[in-house]
Amino acid sequence: MATVGLGVSAYAIYLSKVAIEINTETTKRDQRAWVGYHKDIGRFAVGFPMTHEFGLMNTGKTPALHLRVEVNSEAVRPDKMWGPTCTSEPQLRGGPSISTLPPGAEKSVVSTYPLPLEAIAAKAIADEQIIFYMFGFATYDDIFGQPHLTTFCVFLKPDLSGTGDCPSYNDSN
Repeated sequence: MATVGLGVSAYAIYLSKVAIEINTETTKRDQRAWVGYHKDIGRFAVGFPMTHEFGLMNTGKTPALHLRVEVNSEAVRPDKMWGPTCTSEPQLRGGPSISTLPPGAEKSVVSTYPLPLEAIAAKAIADEQIIFYMFGFATYDDIFGQPHLTTFCVFLKPDLSGTGDCPSYNDSN
C-alpha cells in the first residue's frame, strides 16, 4: 500500500512539474514582443522616385530588443519564378543592437527606388508585363532571449493606386 502511495505522489509531482512548464511557456508567449507589419504607404507617380513606407508595430507586452530591419524592391516578369532577396540573409542572433521597439510603438522603414518612374515602366506595370515588389524582414529578440523573424512583401497594383499583399513572405514567429 505504501508503494502505491509513493507512486501516486511521484505521479502527482510529475504532473505539477508539467503544468508549471506549460504555464511558464504560455506566460512567455503572452508577455513577449510581437513585431508585425501593419501598414504601408507609397507614392507611385510617373516622373518621381517610387517611395514606399513600411510600418512595423510591436503589439506585444514587452520591448523587441536588437531590432534590425532591411527592405528591398525588385521588378520582375510575371512568368519568372521569384522570391524576395535582401542584401543580407536574416540573422536571428548576433551583431550589435540596432534599436529597441517598446510595446505599442511603431517603426517606419522607407524603401526608395532611386530612379524616377518612367512612363514606359508604368505602362509595363499597368499592362502586367512586370510586377514591382517591395519586401523586407525584421529580426529581433524578445526579453526571454528568443530570436524572432518577421517578413513582409507587397506588390504595386497595375493602376499605381497602391499596393497589395504578396501571396507569401508575410509572416512572423
